Amino acid sequence: MAYQYQPLPPPAEVGRTPPFTRVIRLASAPNHDDPLIAALELVDVSNTTPYEALSYTWGTDPPSDYLWLSDFPLPIKPNLEAALRSLRLPNMVRRLWVDAVCIDQNNVDEKSRQIQYMRLVYKHSARVIVWLGPRTPGIEQAFEVAKRLSHAIEELEVAGAGSDLDPEVVEALFASMTDDLPRTSLHFLNELFERPYWTRTWCIQEVVAAPWAVVRVEELEISFSELMSTTLIVTEWRAKVAIDKPFILWHRIYLQRHPRNPVFPSKVPGSVGDLLDVLHIARGFQATDIRDKIFAVIGICDEGLSPALAFTQVEGASNTGRRMQALRSAITSYHDFMQRHGSDPEYGMPRDLRPDYRKDAVSAYVDMTRFLLRKSPRLLNVLHHVQHNTDPTLVQDEYPSWVPKWFEPATVFPLKGGFHAGQCDGHFRYFAEIHDNPILGKPLRPRVLSLDGFGVDIVDRVTDILNFGFSDDARTISVIQTVWSQLFSFPMSGPNRPAYLHHPNEPLEVSFCNAISATPLGFITASMIRNSRWGNWEMEMPANAKEEGKGEGPITEACNREIAAFLAHISSADGGEVPVPLPETCLGFVGAVRMYALNRRVFLTRGGRLGIGPSIVRPGDEVAVLLGGKVPFVLRHRGDHHVFIGSSYLRDNRVMWGVETDKVIYKKPGALARVTFELR
Repeated sequence: MAYQYQPLPPPAEVGRTPPFTRVIRLASAPNHDDPLIAALELVDVSNTTPYEALSYTWGTDPPSDYLWLSDFPLPIKPNLEAALRSLRLPNMVRRLWVDAVCIDQNNVDEKSRQIQYMRLVYKHSARVIVWLGPRTPGIEQAFEVAKRLSHAIEELEVAGAGSDLDPEVVEALFASMTDDLPRTSLHFLNELFERPYWTRTWCIQEVVAAPWAVVRVEELEISFSELMSTTLIVTEWRAKVAIDKPFILWHRIYLQRHPRNPVFPSKVPGSVGDLLDVLHIARGFQATDIRDKIFAVIGICDEGLSPALAFTQVEGASNTGRRMQALRSAITSYHDFMQRHGSDPEYGMPRDLRPDYRKDAVSAYVDMTRFLLRKSPRLLNVLHHVQHNTDPTLVQDEYPSWVPKWFEPATVFPLKGGFHAGQCDGHFRYFAEIHDNPILGKPLRPRVLSLDGFGVDIVDRVTDILNFGFSDDARTISVIQTVWSQLFSFPMSGPNRPAYLHHPNEPLEVSFCNAISATPLGFITASMIRNSRWGNWEMEMPANAKEEGKGEGPITEACNREIAAFLAHISSADGGEVPVPLPETCLGFVGAVRMYALNRRVFLTRGGRLGIGPSIVRPGDEVAVLLGGKVPFVLRHRGDHHVFIGSSYLRDNRVMWGVETDKVIYKKPGALARVTFELR
């Protein structure tokens, strides 16, 4: 007969409910192959004797052995079996918390309740053990090189060099610190980061909450912080900018835990960023239950740890003003008091941020998207993360077209930063006009998103999907020239090029280059990544955004210089093969194109506007501005509703910087018609 769990104490009707859970008391054994014997102990994690928490991957293999609990067997999978055998002590009991054992996985209500306490479990542990699995060839070299590189990085940071390590510095650093190690050491360190653990969603929260964490491979151990400090070096060694790799998040976690890190994207203790940003950078992580892709990050984001932020965020400097800080402090203090003394451990937490395994996956994703649309300052930023891998008008899909599928890997860099297409000056700047999205209660039609905006143009022609080889200048040039030829019948370089209709003083080929590089956003982001500043992927535009919108700011001027250098290099070939490598003077432009045009199509509208849009954009699609959106969106009309296709960039400053929105909001002469779009 299999082990039967005893129910946890029910929540108190009045007063505080202690965060009850179970802890394993793993019995000692002299031999590695002795049966695994343990007992479960009911504890209040905030007031118990020390225990260690295990962070590991479940794996997909079927159970391989049993953990004997009070003489009854509980099936366990191979990776957990290996971890328990390795951690078992020869002559004393070891107290461990392991999710697969300490939570009754067949009890949906208990599982939802225990998820609420997950952060506390790891926070109150004596330490967290990150179990990476069995030894492999070269693992000792990997640990040794990680320790040496970590020590060198620490010395550089103490000396004031910061974390901006260009490839030459990395190479010199590696050479000086590892000259007596085999040349394969960095290769084995790279292999260590290929283990499944680094892409498991729940592992993120487990180590973020840990007071102290160690990484373990059988009997070998290394400090988690030491190993994490090498993530940037490993990525530089790979020489790739990856859309969907775990290194971004793990490096951010290292920065969050590092006492000398001067800049970090969150001011909330224990957080690695705002909810939407964390959902995005965790897209490449895996979860057996796709609901966990959203539930697992709530405990490590700003809104999950400080729910007051969901109601008090505004855009701009007011976030740090005295009045806003006082309001936020008052709400947070009251929230913390109620959590300590009330019966609800998640008092003040918005309902859609509470993990609820009674919801099906679609409902969980719809509710999360609606929360992100509803939260202050009510912008449409979540819509920039919709990336369709298949055309929703050609296949049946139970997910509404406007809901991001965070369980699918990212295929493009979101067009999410800096612009103000659906905003304008004044009170209206901060708000999307969304119907049927109540703060309290449920919407009447939860899977229909009804919101205001205006149509701008209709797509007339589209190119093939742009796909570049990493750091391959010849391929990049070829792709750019090919998509140009798919839109225009004359060559890209040459005399007497026509002017661009929506920038009369800008030649067509310059406007084309600005479009495919998402000027000026692409240049900013490419520069940040080239300089290895991974604290935040996309910064906001500087204070002189209006000047940039008029094409007069310093960033725009730098973009123009790089585009001119690229076009001059193309022209130098005089119709022949363009020489490579490209000059340094245009690498910012090329980096921007490789980032923002990758896996997108270039399009030309009926009104003569150039832009880049989703891979599924096609002629006849509508380019529209939705109030509260940063960039225009591509929609497809279907009878009585529209299908959401995705974000776009238009080479039209009046659209991108909110001039047209200002006319619509304030009903100025020449304003486009304001309409309500129903998205399904």
